[in-house]
Amino acid sequence: MQALPPTTPTHAQHSDTLTQMYAAAPINGLINKHIIRFDDKGYTRIEGFVVETKHLHTAGLLHSTCYFKLLDYAAFFAALARARILFVMTSALTLFS
Repeated sequence: MQALPPTTPTHAQHSDTLTQMYAAAPINGLINKHIIRFDDKGYTRIEGFVVETKHLHTAGLLHSTCYFKLLDYAAFFAALARARILFVMTSALTLFS
């Protein structure tokens, strides 16, 4: 008997799996509720993030940990939208201004 070839999930199935995995991650409790949307080409959008006092540093501006966490997840979803696997890891994040 031959094994069936692995099935490739649809974008909707893949998106649902990743969204549920993201929502279940304990680290996301540090930042308020927000939604990440992405398409199958990797275009990623973060919606609903509201800056609260707990996200500010002593100068009263958004702390860089929030920027990097949101950028890291945006990159994560963008990569997985194209790769259709369940895990990638950020090894470097370079920002240019």
